[in-house]
Amino acid sequence: MSVTPMHKVQLFTLREDLDRLTGLLQELEIMELAPFPADASQNEAALAGLVADLQRRIDRTDRRLGELGRALAFLDQVAPVRPSLVEQFAGVKTYLTPSAQQRLLSQPERADRVLDELRQIEAELARLQAERHQVQTVHDQLAPWRGWDLDGRALQGTGRVQVFLAAAEAPSPDCLDELELDYYGEIVAADQRGVLFALLAEREHSGQVQAFFAKHDIHLVTLPAYETTVAARLAELEAQRERLDAAAQRLRERARGLHEERQVLQVFYDAGLSEKARLETTRQHLYSERSAALTGWIPADRLEQLQAELDRNQIRYACQTVDPEPGEEPPIRLANRPALAPFEYLVQSFSLPRAGELDPSPVIAPFFFIFFGIALGDAGYGLILSLICAGLLLKLKLGPVGRKLSWMFLLSGLGAVLVGLLTGSVLSLPVRFGIFNPLENPILLLIIALALGLIQLYLGVILSAWEDIRAGRWVDALLNQGFWLLFLTSVVLVLGKDALGLAGQGTLFNYLLLVSALGLVIGNVRSKKGIVAKLLAIPGSFFTFYGGIGFFSDVLSYSRLMALGLSGGVMGGIMNQLAWMVVQSIPVAGWILGAAIFCFGHALNLALSVLGAYVHSSRLQYLEFFGKFYQGGGRPFAPLKAERKYTFVIDEREASS
Repeated sequence: MSVTPMHKVQLFTLREDLDRLTGLLQELEIMELAPFPADASQNEAALAGLVADLQRRIDRTDRRLGELGRALAFLDQVAPVRPSLVEQFAGVKTYLTPSAQQRLLSQPERADRVLDELRQIEAELARLQAERHQVQTVHDQLAPWRGWDLDGRALQGTGRVQVFLAAAEAPSPDCLDELELDYYGEIVAADQRGVLFALLAEREHSGQVQAFFAKHDIHLVTLPAYETTVAARLAELEAQRERLDAAAQRLRERARGLHEERQVLQVFYDAGLSEKARLETTRQHLYSERSAALTGWIPADRLEQLQAELDRNQIRYACQTVDPEPGEEPPIRLANRPALAPFEYLVQSFSLPRAGELDPSPVIAPFFFIFFGIALGDAGYGLILSLICAGLLLKLKLGPVGRKLSWMFLLSGLGAVLVGLLTGSVLSLPVRFGIFNPLENPILLLIIALALGLIQLYLGVILSAWEDIRAGRWVDALLNQGFWLLFLTSVVLVLGKDALGLAGQGTLFNYLLLVSALGLVIGNVRSKKGIVAKLLAIPGSFFTFYGGIGFFSDVLSYSRLMALGLSGGVMGGIMNQLAWMVVQSIPVAGWILGAAIFCFGHALNLALSVLGAYVHSSRLQYLEFFGKFYQGGGRPFAPLKAERKYTFVIDEREASS
């Protein structure tokens, strides 16, 4: 049960070495930086100049990140990366070895060249798109009037005649018959949405025409300027649009040609993120005119490594360990053996232990292993799950959390293989082997589940007693947890003596129950001050016994393991029967259809069974087991480290595999 011991340290260095020191800390990822107390002495004059310089550097980094981010977004737009099925969930990353990363970072002029070229392409593409939008707008305005055969000059009319272009929502402009003047009208286009027409009238009647149009909800139309006919102008616009589209396509192809340079931009973007994170931590340090001091937490077993690296890099420094501030708790980092480390994921998903508290990972690992196995309950399903996780670990470059989760399910799948072999269950096929068949003897499986639950909950009470013993509260451990275990055991023996064949020991069990009850009463009243307070606490002590009901209710919660195991087996058996019925009913093609039903049905049942096994096995740890001894509330260790959005650094061995 290992929580890594932490030291709080202070590092002192010269200001000219500060960037190299924090850069080394970021590379090593072994120290969590923390601010100094608010009342710590500070050289305000030195701080003022530093803050201004720091802000300039952060602003410069932000501008650089903005340029790189815009260029990458533009590349993603014109040359998107097609993610694989797994990458759609895990995210698309560029995998690089440290040497490849450093090689790219040593070429800033290459990144600048790509940025400049993409900037020019994007600007030119934006200009073409704006011009195309204008062309399209004019085209859309003229397109409905394609049938209008007068040239643009004719729209001006003559000295006596004025040309009106109008649009009416009515299917036809029959209302023009009500216009009491001489005119010439021509319908240019008509559809279910309305009608477009031209009307020629004498100029002296212009006001009368416009008033008539307003009365009948007819709208005057002003067309963009053109010289020849509308159809000829539309042909010009369409040719111009095609030229603009071709030019834009050439620019996009040119941008796609820079696809191979994407990782250069990604490396410099992530380097900028890391630089910004490092710069922002410098606000937490103390400064004098020539020196700087920083403080934080480091795992006790990594302090010597840090000092050796500082010496190797010839960074001038002084280091000292200090006591934490009052009320300050160290961050938490779990460190367990490789076989147990994957199950740290369960603790991290719930809550990390506080400083000085037990790490429950090694305790829950075997229980989760067997609980998951019982809930999944099939050797075939367990083997498939383990093989899938092994494939993920071998073929994908997973982060720390992904690797832990994959290893946890791989090991838990082996638990299902073990349970499936013991119960003779392989894809719910009618095979006969194993110790017993849960479908034929579910009571035995229920007894096993409840017995495992009783063992785990007893262990939870024992761990609670161990916490008291570690704190020097031996008497509390004896009177509280010790007599509580004796009381629970006595209740089981008194109620189950006949089933256990111990009826002859009934009197002894009754005495044990009485002694344990008295011990619980004593444990409850001993903390009270004064005789009166102790006497008044005695009646309340009897309510402690009702805690046994809650305890055995928690034990009954473990019956869900039996229910999950049986439900998965029953569903698998139904899929097998359906597939076999199809095979028997349909000649030849039945084998293909039956195989499809078999594969799809078991895939669906596997997914649901894995989900149920994970959720309920975790629930038993979080609610039933942790409730007996575990508090949690620890803060995770968060060292200064490189920030990466696009890249993932792997070692040379992973790159070659």
